[in-house]
Amino acid sequence: MMNIRNKQVILKDYVKGFPKESDMLLKTSTITLEIPDGCNDAVLVKNLYLSCDPYMRNRMSHVQGCFTPASPLTGYGVSRVVDSSNSKFKKGDLIWGHTGWEEYTLITDLSSSFKIQHKDVPLSYYTGLLGELLATYFLHEIHGCGMPGMTAYAGFYEVCCPKKGETVFVSAASGAVGQLVGQFAKLMGCYVVGSAGTKDKVDLLKNRFGFDDAFNYKEEQDLNAALKRYFPDGIDIYFENVGGKMLDAVLLNMRLHGRIAVCGMISQYNLEQPEGVHNLVSLISKRIRMEGFVASDYYHLYPKYLEMVLPLIKEGKITYVEDIAEGLENGPGALIGLYAGRNVGKQVVVVAPLLKLHPLILVTPKHVDDECTNARWKSFKGCLGALDGTYIDVQTPLLDKPRYHNRKGGIRVDVLGVVDREMNFVYMLPGLEGFMANGRVLRDAVNRANGLKVPNS
Repeated sequence: MMNIRNKQVILKDYVKGFPKESDMLLKTSTITLEIPDGCNDAVLVKNLYLSCDPYMRNRMSHVQGCFTPASPLTGYGVSRVVDSSNSKFKKGDLIWGHTGWEEYTLITDLSSSFKIQHKDVPLSYYTGLLGELLATYFLHEIHGCGMPGMTAYAGFYEVCCPKKGETVFVSAASGAVGQLVGQFAKLMGCYVVGSAGTKDKVDLLKNRFGFDDAFNYKEEQDLNAALKRYFPDGIDIYFENVGGKMLDAVLLNMRLHGRIAVCGMISQYNLEQPEGVHNLVSLISKRIRMEGFVASDYYHLYPKYLEMVLPLIKEGKITYVEDIAEGLENGPGALIGLYAGRNVGKQVVVVAPLLKLHPLILVTPKHVDDECTNARWKSFKGCLGALDGTYIDVQTPLLDKPRYHNRKGGIRVDVLGVVDREMNFVYMLPGLEGFMANGRVLRDAVNRANGLKVPNS
C-alpha cells in the first residue's frame, strides 16, 4: 500500500512560562494506511476532532507524563477507524479517546479508547459534553481529562450538593465547563451569575446560556465590590475555574456553610511563581467546605450523567457552544488561545469533518410534465428540476453561526439547480442563505462534462 502524507503538530521543546505558537511546529510525515505486521490489538485511525484542554499546558513542561519534544502532541479526540487488528474495533467505527495531533494515528494502547454509541448528536460533543471518563498522569498526580461535561456534572451535583433557590457563582463561565455548570444550576432553580473576560462572552452567558447576570472581570477595579453588587446576600456555591485574586474575593463573599468546588485555576498555570491566597480564614469563620476534585473519581456516575444530559440536548434544554478551529495548521493558535482566554466555549480543532456532500447534491432531476399545476413551475417553463432543502451536520466558527439558517440543529442549505431538457445545467444558485460549502457545490457542477452556464443576471 502506498504511503500518504500525514500532517502533524510537533512540540519543539519543553516550555517555561506562557506558551507560544512558535513552541509548536506543523510538520508533514508519511504513513501507510494499514496496521504494520506484528502489531496486534491496535487500530489506525483518521482523526476528525481534537480537544484543546487546560491540562495540556502542564504536559508541555518537563514533568512526569509530559509530551515528548520533536513528537506530535497527544490529547483526546474523535476518530474513525481506518484499519484494525483488535477484535473490539472494526474499520469504519467511530471512536473517542487518546490520539495524536495529526491526521492519522496508530494507537497501540486502547485502554482509553471507546466506541461511540450515540451518533444522533454532533460528534464533536465527544471532545467535551459527552466525552467518556479518561485519566492522565502528570506532576505525580492523576487528573481526569477531556470530559468537561462530566466535570461540570460531578463538581456541581456531587461536590456542591445544590439546593433550589441557592446563589451560584461560576468563574470562567463561558468555557467548556463553566457554560454547563451555569445551565445545570438554572435547571435546578438557582440564581446564577458568571464572570468572563470580554463583552461578547458576557452577552453569551446572559443571552444564550440563561445566566441571571454576568460581568467582565477585566473591567472591575474591585472584585470584592463587584461580587457584593451581584450577591448582596452572599454566595452559596462557587464553582472555581480561575484561582488567584478571584478566589480571594469570593472567600469574602461566601455565605455561612457555603461550598466551593475547585475544578481548576487557569490563572495560575502559566506563572512560574503562583499567587498566594490571603482570605483563607473565611473557611473557618463561615464554615465553608472547599473541595478539589477530578471527574475520574466519579467514573461510576457516567451512565447516570448520560441518562440526564442526552434528553436535555435533544430537547434543546442545554445549549453547548464550541469554538471551532478548522485544520491542524490552526491547532497551535487554538491551544494558546485557550490559555489567553480567547476561546468562546469548548475549544475544538477540526482535522477532517464528516461532510459528504458531492454524491447527494448533483443528482439527475426528475421529469416534470408541462401540465404540472404547481405555480412555481411557471417560472421555469422549458427547464427541469430544482435542488432544494439540503440539511447537513457541520461545525462553524461561533461568530459565523448567525450567517446560516438551521433546522433541527443542522445547517439548512438551499441550493437551486436548473437544467434544460437535455439535462445540461443552465443555472445554479447555491446557498441562498449563506453556506460554507458553496465553493464545493459550484466546483462539482463546473467539473461535469457539460459544464455550467450561469446567466449574467
